[in-house]
Amino acid sequence: MFRKLGIAGSIIAMALGSLIASQAARADDPKVLRINVGLPPTHTWVTAYTYFAKELPAATNNTMTAEEYYGTLLNFRETVPGLRDGVADVGLAVFAYFPAEFRESNIVGELGMLGEDGITMSGAVSEYIFNCGPCLAEFERFNQVYLGTTASPVYRLFSTAPVTTLDDLKGLKIRSGAGVYTRWAEHFGASPSTLSATEVYEGMSQGVINANLHPTTELINLNLSEVAKYVTELPLGTFNAVSVYSMNRDVWNKLTDEQRAGLLDLTARGNAHVAVQYEMANRAAKEAAIEKGVTFVQPDEELLAATREFAANDALSAAKTMEQTYGINEADAKVKTFMELAQKWAELTKDVKTDEAAFAELMKQEIWSKIDASTYGRTN
Repeated sequence: MFRKLGIAGSIIAMALGSLIASQAARADDPKVLRINVGLPPTHTWVTAYTYFAKELPAATNNTMTAEEYYGTLLNFRETVPGLRDGVADVGLAVFAYFPAEFRESNIVGELGMLGEDGITMSGAVSEYIFNCGPCLAEFERFNQVYLGTTASPVYRLFSTAPVTTLDDLKGLKIRSGAGVYTRWAEHFGASPSTLSATEVYEGMSQGVINANLHPTTELINLNLSEVAKYVTELPLGTFNAVSVYSMNRDVWNKLTDEQRAGLLDLTARGNAHVAVQYEMANRAAKEAAIEKGVTFVQPDEELLAATREFAANDALSAAKTMEQTYGINEADAKVKTFMELAQKWAELTKDVKTDEAAFAELMKQEIWSKIDASTYGRTN
């Protein structure tokens, strides 16, 4: 009897020992982050996450790894609520799709036509939002932690027929995206549409729209060279209303200070990486698009001058628009702050447009080095 109990006890003890050892092993296993970009894996913005996934183990002393989802888990519109609800842990969040919920953060989007290149605006937007209490509160309300922005290269006008004059714009059905581009389209008698980026190909192929605003890269990234045969090289600013690395706040709060510090360093480098890659890809995309039969045309002087005048006037009136439409307080001061940051970063980045390491160091020095990993984004 006692012998049988002894044997049984030994078996139970062995099982418990195995269970405890298994649990201990799991506790020591790297934390797996589910990362999501609502774009196909060939898109330039995805390089932010292939870089992130590759560098994550080393950045966190081998305590974290990534599980990657590109265009398969959450689309662009689903990412913001999906991150809030924990469907993904980290993702590229386009807050331009939520102008009322991210009214403070979208100030940077409303001033997009100020942008002359994505490198400059990536620094300006990141510094603005990291130091904007009301902006960070918007991310908190969506259970997210903001970790930086990469702005797009300069927008151009894609179309199914050549557009070179003001008359050509009238009646054009344009996928416009952010608010400033909607205002630009309406100002010149076009009809704006708010299709998401991944809906543009179908929209143009079916005639729902006959024009689109995007960087030249999207002719290749989204295969738009198959449906848009003309590109008007108007200077239409940059797309800024995106958080390239938005992280679920619950996940962020469960990390150690060392892991958070590693992620902050990694996202500084990651934003710099994709910003430079995006600019370089934009240059290469023009040559590739020409080979695919796309014709690049120049706007006439009247259209160019009118667009520049619109951009200047729109920036000056942006504060009133934000106050009237979204009830933003002290909008004048906020617009002024962002415009000053844009000028600051234009000067800082004038010699580093293709130097990823130098740009990353600038981002760390001017922004990320001032963020405390033990307190930033933490639940009080």
